Amino acid sequence: MKRIILLFALCGFLTAAAQENRSASKWSFELGYQYQLGLSESAGGYTVKHSQVNMYGNGVQIGAFYELSRRLSLGLELSFIGYEPSPNYLPISVSARVRPFDGVWHNLYAFGSLGYAPGKSGDANLNCGFNAALGLGWRQMFRPHLGVNVRVGYYPAQFRHAEAVNDFYNPGAANGDYIQGSAGSMDAWRHSLGFSVGLVF
Repeated sequence: MKRIILLFALCGFLTAAAQENRSASKWSFELGYQYQLGLSESAGGYTVKHSQVNMYGNGVQIGAFYELSRRLSLGLELSFIGYEPSPNYLPISVSARVRPFDGVWHNLYAFGSLGYAPGKSGDANLNCGFNAALGLGWRQMFRPHLGVNVRVGYYPAQFRHAEAVNDFYNPGAANGDYIQGSAGSMDAWRHSLGFSVGLVF
């Protein structure tokens, strides 16, 4: 937990320092909330769906983006997400945004990201694994450095050695109970529909 606090404090410090020297038309910084609705999770040949287990995640995220052109931006994002069923997750992702339209629709963009969550395999407090995102967003600016950003997309996330973190669905159980994984060190993949809203500075 101390490492998480230090990471966010460092990001906040770097953001504040960068704002003092940034070009007003190129850099933007974001702080937001994210909710993920778990659609399914698979590991060791088992798959559990949201209709069988209530899977979700809540998190906060901070990001810095640089506008390469009117249509393309690149950025770095840091998030902290608490998944249910566990684990906690701290992904660091590289993100790209493409704005294909002009006029009022220029606020609409498609985004994609790829990242990795540092942590410890099999640890529910802070697990590790690869993650990605793909979706659509809308960024509405009210002033040069004040606006809102809304996104919706598909978010796959890997949980390393998941048998130490989550239980797995037993398709042979009449009541749909979970069972403990017993196939050794298995990696799980959570597939989620994500929604986020935040402020742009």
